[in-house]
Amino acid sequence: MNYIHGTPARKGLEAELVLDFINSSLPIPPKGLTRTVFVEPNLGNSIPDIVVIFWDQGIAKKWPDSRWLLKKIDYKLIQYLFCKGSESDDVLSKFFPRELSKSLERLYKAAVIVKSDNGWELGPFDELFAVKRIISFEAKITTSKRVIEQALINSTFSSESYVVTKSEYPRDNARSSAERLGIGLWSVPRMWNTPLLEAKIYPLPQSYQSWLLNDLAWEYSSGEIDGYKC
Repeated sequence: MNYIHGTPARKGLEAELVLDFINSSLPIPPKGLTRTVFVEPNLGNSIPDIVVIFWDQGIAKKWPDSRWLLKKIDYKLIQYLFCKGSESDDVLSKFFPRELSKSLERLYKAAVIVKSDNGWELGPFDELFAVKRIISFEAKITTSKRVIEQALINSTFSSESYVVTKSEYPRDNARSSAERLGIGLWSVPRMWNTPLLEAKIYPLPQSYQSWLLNDLAWEYSSGEIDGYKC
């Protein structure tokens, strides 16, 4: 099953490149996984041109409806607990001084966190995180230092980050810079379904945006929201 949400806000050659890539070159999900595609989702510090998510609907279908009510601050708290393991209310209040009790209440009702002897901690990870891959793409007619830097920002929430270009032969300095930073290159005219340069693969979740995209894919497939949740 596949879902595509959104269209480029701008017009012109780069918008055409985004649509060409979506129509012809999207990575194919493994058997048993759903592919969800977001075009220009607003993720706070980044608005990537394309985000492709491979996820397991079998995991997400068990989530309670109350999970739809989670807010941005809740996802930040989830990522914090993912990194720390467990934390007491006193410590959490230092890092999340505003509306901590409401955030904890929402997460508890959504069956995301549980109370332990050491404080609050996440439930079983493989029951909370349905995403297997998050692949982000920045589309530019030619490669440049600026687009590679933007793709690097995208790697803070992705498992893989790519630059999509119409250039069949990116400049050596652009390619070497991308390779050094772990950014992949996808030359649309040259190789439709194979990247010119493979991106470095990072473990997920990378940040709270990874959790946000995890839930967005589920919410959009459920038809529960009409706009991006940021």
